[in-house]
Amino acid sequence: MRQHVRTLAMALMLAAVAVSTSIYDFTLKTANGEDYPLSNYDHTPVILVVNVASECGFTDVNYRALQVDVNGPNAHPLYTWLKSNVDDGRDVAWNFEKFFVVDGQPWKRIAHNVNLNSLEDEILYALAHETSYHDDDHDEL
Repeated sequence: MRQHVRTLAMALMLAAVAVSTSIYDFTLKTANGEDYPLSNYDHTPVILVVNVASECGFTDVNYRALQVDVNGPNAHPLYTWLKSNVDDGRDVAWNFEKFFVVDGQPWKRIAHNVNLNSLEDEILYALAHETSYHDDDHDEL
């Protein structure tokens, strides 16, 4: 696998923010090149960020301009921030690796081979404990 895993995120290209204390500090670029602040989601208790595949037949036509690096020296600041606040800060290993964000803070990383349908219980737990999860050990959520 390449050193730099490419990503597409909700058909948006991510824009850098120097210092971030929550996911709401980041601004994305839309497909039209307009800024889209994640502060628009500040009342969204649970967010799932997914590193999606970008090396497929339709990539050139639809998404090439939306790709960002998720690892290495050119990694987008959002992914650097997510990785540094979950687990041991290790690199994104594969396409479809996921990050749960609860109350604007990275909570947990989910492996690429975990089916989204199997995450319902974790999402419901995070929703029920969103305001108190910061006081708990992340692994307990």
